[in-house]
Amino acid sequence: MRGDGGPALQHRGHASDHAAAPPSVALVMYGKLGSETARSWQSPRASPAVVATSYFAAREGLMRHLPHVAVFGHTWSPQVGPLLRELWRPLAFEAEKDASRQMERACVQRLEPVFAPAHMQLGTCGRTISHLLGMAKAIRLKSAYERARNVTYDVAVVARWDMVWFGEPQLARWLLAPALHRRLSHAPFWLPHQCADFWEGKHHSPHQQADRAAKEAACGGGAGPTLVPTGTQECPSRSRGCDWDFTPMARGLFVLDWFFVASSSAADAFSTLDLDGFYNMTTFVREELVSAPKVRAATGPIGREGVWIFSHLYWAHWMMRHLRADIGWLPVSPRVNFGLARMLQGYKGECDPSHPRLARLSAHAPPMAPLTVSAAARSAAWPTRADFGNASCPGTPGFHGRRFTCLPSSEACQGQGQGRALRGATAVGSRATGGGASAGTGDAAATTATMNASDPTAPLRRLQAFMRAAPAVASASCPLTCGITPRSNRPDEADVASSSCGRACAAPLRALWARQ
Repeated sequence: MRGDGGPALQHRGHASDHAAAPPSVALVMYGKLGSETARSWQSPRASPAVVATSYFAAREGLMRHLPHVAVFGHTWSPQVGPLLRELWRPLAFEAEKDASRQMERACVQRLEPVFAPAHMQLGTCGRTISHLLGMAKAIRLKSAYERARNVTYDVAVVARWDMVWFGEPQLARWLLAPALHRRLSHAPFWLPHQCADFWEGKHHSPHQQADRAAKEAACGGGAGPTLVPTGTQECPSRSRGCDWDFTPMARGLFVLDWFFVASSSAADAFSTLDLDGFYNMTTFVREELVSAPKVRAATGPIGREGVWIFSHLYWAHWMMRHLRADIGWLPVSPRVNFGLARMLQGYKGECDPSHPRLARLSAHAPPMAPLTVSAAARSAAWPTRADFGNASCPGTPGFHGRRFTCLPSSEACQGQGQGRALRGATAVGSRATGGGASAGTGDAAATTATMNASDPTAPLRRLQAFMRAAPAVASASCPLTCGITPRSNRPDEADVASSSCGRACAAPLRALWARQ
C-alpha cells in the first residue's frame, strides 16, 4: 500500500515502476446475484451455488496468484450475505434489501418527461441504478477502510460477485507486472476487451471461406468467429453495441460492464456517482444515443418495447465525459479468461493463438481492407484520449486488425498448459494488507489443486462440474432465511446467528469443491 492516498484522480508518489514489492490489491465486489441460469432480476432469490462457484473461481484464477489482496463488498442480495461473508472474508461488507423496484418508480417519475413521447423499457432503469449505486457503495467501503487506517491500495479491481475466472491467469499477470503504476498513470481506468462478431449472413462467400481457412491454419483446428471493435463502422448491427436502436456515437461508449481495474483514487472518483449524476447521464443517453427510429418505435402503448437503459453505456460516459479520465484495455477476453456464472456451462475453453502459431497466419490470411473507426464513436470519448478504434478489441497480429480465438479442440489450445506459476507471486494463499482477515482464511483447502497441463480445459471443467452439483448441496445446507436478521434487540446475537448460518452453508460447499 501507499501512504500518500488522496482524492486526486491520477497516481502520485510512486518511486519506481520496478519496485520489488508486489502491489496491494483491493478486490471490490458488488451487485445483486441471480440463479445458475437466470439474471438477478429474473430470479426470485440469489443462488448459494452461484456464490460458491464464483468464489472458488476467483480464489483459484485470481486471488491465489496475488500476494497482497483484500476484499470489500456490497450486495443487494441479503439472503446470501452470510455465505458471501464466510467465503470471501471481506474487511468491510454491507448487505441491503433489494431496492430496484422503488428505484424504478422514482426513475420513471423523474425521467418520463425527458423521454416523451417515447417510453423506457420497463424495469431497465431501476436495475441500472441498482447496479451503479451498488458499485459506488462497495467502493466507498474500501475508501472508508483506507481513511481509517491512513493507507491506500495500489490498485482496485471492481467486479461483480458472479464473475468466474478460468484459463490462463492473465489479469493476475497484468497486476503483477512492473509497469503497473506507469499504466495506471497513463490511464486510470482499465476495461476488458469489447468485441463484436464481424461476419453477417448465413451464406459463406469465398472471402469468408479464406478467412476461416487462415484462422484454422493458425489454430491447428477449429477457430472462433472473426471479431472487430464496436467503435468501427464494420461492427454489425446484430451486435448489441452497434444495434439499430442506438446512434453511431453509442459505439464509442458501449463497454463490457462486468469489471474494471483502476487506481485506488480513480475508483474513489467513480464512486462519486449519485442519483443526480445518473439522471444527467440518462438525459444524455436519450438525447444523443437513442436513434430516431427507436424513438418512433418506443412511442405508443407502454406494453411495447421501450428504450433500453443499461450500464454498458454509463460506465464509459462517467469515466470519460464526467471524470475526464482515459480508459485502457486489459489483455483479457471473455470466454477465454473470464465470464459470468450463469453462462458457465456454455463456455468451451477457447484460447488465444500463441505467437509461434501466428507465423502460419501470414501465409493464409486473405487481403482485407483496414477497419474504419466511426467518427461519431471517436467523438464520444471527448475530452479524453481514450481510443475506441482498434484498441478496444486488439486485433490478432497479422489479421488486418481483426481478432479471433481458437476452439478447445485445436492444436493451439491443446498445447497450452494452464495454472503455471506467476513471476513475482510468492504466496499460495491470498493475504490482506493493512490489517484484517485474509481473503482465504478459514478454507481448509486454501491451496489450489494442481492444474493438468495436458488438458488446458481442466480448470473450466472443474468449475462446471462443481456448479452442476452445488445447487443440490446448497438446498440441503443453506436455509432460505439465512440472510434474514433474527428478531433480537441485541446486535451481537444477530451477528452470531448470521455467522453460524454462513458457516453451515459454506462447509458442505467447501467439501464439494475439494472432491471435484
